[in-house]
Amino acid sequence: MKEAIGSGITMDEAVQDALKHLSAEREEVEIYPLDVGKKGFLGIGKRPAQVKAILRQDDRIRTIVFLRNILAYMNIDTKMEVREEDSSLVVVLGEEAAPLIGHRGQTLDSLQYLVARYLNEDREDWRKVIIDIDNYRDRREDDLQRLAERLAEQVIRTKRDVRTEPLTAPERRIIHMTLKENTAVTTFSIGEGARKRVVIASAERSDPSRRRQPRRGGGGGGSGRPPRSGPGKGPSRGGYNSSRKRVARTPNSTNR
Repeated sequence: MKEAIGSGITMDEAVQDALKHLSAEREEVEIYPLDVGKKGFLGIGKRPAQVKAILRQDDRIRTIVFLRNILAYMNIDTKMEVREEDSSLVVVLGEEAAPLIGHRGQTLDSLQYLVARYLNEDREDWRKVIIDIDNYRDRREDDLQRLAERLAEQVIRTKRDVRTEPLTAPERRIIHMTLKENTAVTTFSIGEGARKRVVIASAERSDPSRRRQPRRGGGGGGSGRPPRSGPGKGPSRGGYNSSRKRVARTPNSTNR
């Protein structure tokens, strides 16, 4: 729990001093008067006012104040809805904040990360923060699902692997989950960091059990002929080699 003692000539000045120490807004703290102060007479017996400010643990209020300051700095005036879903905090901004989405949501993801870091600065258990603007994330999810299905159809038709553009971890998960029940294709990620992509491949080509196996019993040559007998050329008649050790015969049923 973060707290600070503020002092000043008046109680208002003491409150502002405490807020400055906490780098917080008035809505984010609880104020407890410690000393109303005393003006004294000709400076004699003068005593400053003091208050204790304790930062509230209300994540909703802290998030609203923090985001409000960011939006004000960027001259963006928009409605804001903050609600709790399970253990996550969900923030939905209006369409006026659309410039904060950025290319493929990259700016929005950065803003979401910034708010999460601020909110979890003094928490032992990390709380997930989700920020959306004018339902952008729902629209993006729909686009990715359609993309996954279209690419899967292409792979099934051509039997050739395809790769997506670089995607974030949540976006890659949407691709994987969309095609999870499609037994004709398989998906996996390649690349590092921000360059990670999803590969959609034909399940038939990727499944080792479906690949054509070389004929057994061909001595590695693939012709199906038994190895030649004789000195230095494999087992002799009767299935024995020169050291008289038994060599297992290959069953004739292998060439079924």
